[in-house]
Amino acid sequence: TSNSVLKNSSSKGNIKGAAYVGGISGSFSYVNVENCKTDGSTISCEGYTIVSGEKYAYLGGFVGLMENSSIYNCTNNVNINYTGEGVYTGGLIGSLQCVIPIVIEKCINEADIKGYSYVGGIVGHSYNYRSNSGIHTFTFKGCENNGDVAATSNYAGGLFGYFYANSYNDSQLIAEELNNRGNVTGNHTVGGLFGLCSTDNSISSIKNSSSSGKIQGNAYVGGLLGSISYVNIEN
Repeated sequence: TSNSVLKNSSSKGNIKGAAYVGGISGSFSYVNVENCKTDGSTISCEGYTIVSGEKYAYLGGFVGLMENSSIYNCTNNVNINYTGEGVYTGGLIGSLQCVIPIVIEKCINEADIKGYSYVGGIVGHSYNYRSNSGIHTFTFKGCENNGDVAATSNYAGGLFGYFYANSYNDSQLIAEELNNRGNVTGNHTVGGLFGLCSTDNSISSIKNSSSSGKIQGNAYVGGLLGSISYVNIEN
């Protein structure tokens, strides 16, 4: 089956909520987003939902939780100010989870993003479930962050706070032409592009990417990546 499509749409205004909050939707699954943008002042939240004792916020300029969906040519202009203790805050997507190949291409964050943990200018947190649905390929291409990213706790990245692809079905990351111009701060695992970038094999890569913002943290801090495992870096 093919995904539904949301395209050529926009959202304006201030948004407040507790958890699962986004400029377009709190959460959606199997919906591709194309040529959309968010404008306004602030998404402000302080709440969270508790699952198995863990606190989750799920906040994004576009969507809090996005499952099995891709996003193309989209821009976030809304500042996110999260003051609680829940995880997953992103300029476009709070958490991206999938069992199918997904693409994030030519997406831009122009706003300042503040969260607790797992915070990114484009995506706060991303990973793939184990399944029998074929190769899980994450393609991140031509994306940029121009806002400041701040995590009160851990895992902060100019574009991606936390990325993990397990080895089931040779899952991999293809990242190209990523650029961060914003400052990034956090406690530990802080990077200009990715806070953490990890896979279970050596077929993933990051190519032709850069970061020029100031990166600050207390441990595992890097100009491009705070922590990396089994990912090749080129140019």
